[in-house]
Amino acid sequence: IYTKGELPFAKLNDNSVLERVKAGTLDWMVPDSMPEPMAALLKRCWSKSPSDRPQFTEIYEQITAILQDITSENTSQKSQDKAEE
Repeated sequence: IYTKGELPFAKLNDNSVLERVKAGTLDWMVPDSMPEPMAALLKRCWSKSPSDRPQFTEIYEQITAILQDITSENTSQKSQDKAEE
């Protein structure tokens, strides 16, 4: 997986990443441009405790809802832009 065209954690080898994930000390970088609901979902997925992580059905439902919100917002913005022209 790439982040803005670069490998995430490129300065760390695989074992270092694994150890930091297990220890809960890996500094996860969430892009500022990411919608807050998506960032919150990702943080839950990365939880150290498996019981705090969402099930795949919940992930699917939340991503679907987030995408619908984004699509709705974009459609509303386009309509508003056309009305202002």
